[in-house]
Amino acid sequence: MLLNQSPNRRGAGADREKRYRGGVGVGRRRAVGALLGIPEYSYGIGGRGLSYAIDDQDRLVRVDAGFYEFAEENEWDGADHCLGRSLWDFVAGEEVRRLQRLVVRRLREGRGAVELGFRCDAPALRREMELRISSNPTGRIVLFRTSLRFQHPRRQQPLLDPAAERGEEVLAMCSWCDRFLVGGAWVEAEVATARLDLFRRDSMPALQHRICEECDDRLLAA
Repeated sequence: MLLNQSPNRRGAGADREKRYRGGVGVGRRRAVGALLGIPEYSYGIGGRGLSYAIDDQDRLVRVDAGFYEFAEENEWDGADHCLGRSLWDFVAGEEVRRLQRLVVRRLREGRGAVELGFRCDAPALRREMELRISSNPTGRIVLFRTSLRFQHPRRQQPLLDPAAERGEEVLAMCSWCDRFLVGGAWVEAEVATARLDLFRRDSMPALQHRICEECDDRLLAA
């Protein structure tokens, strides 16, 4: 779950939301890879995490060294030009933007800070992250900080591989928990791969950014 600008994927630009998981998941993500607005195919996140801030017009006004390190590790060349731009330019998926805007608005109305867990997986890593969002007393500045809770290795998952060839089939992916909608159920990448027999395919489905019902409820309650 971070911001969503990812290189090396067909359908960048206007087609990005419909076809791929790409952005700042700061995205995906996510979304944060989902509230984040950083490239959604998020590999390196760095042990110390990263932070960034937006003003009262939701424009990025401050990023830290971890932000630039993240961009470099993920081969995102837009980080040097992101200050002054709207956070929402980097968040793919209408549902994702809706929930992020809601959380930011609540913080500006005086709800203090919120801490939310989210997933930021790599093809061969399962990664649990934490996002803390806080507002200054006036509500004019909102600060986002992400940190790594833990990660552990997994079998390489082609669904999460940014270099994988993508076909015309579209598969929904939750930008917050990194699960996939298969047969009416939100499942982990390993289960989705097995059910769709993806290891036998020459191309992977294109990914559509969504929020699953469980994550939607959790974010609405934040």
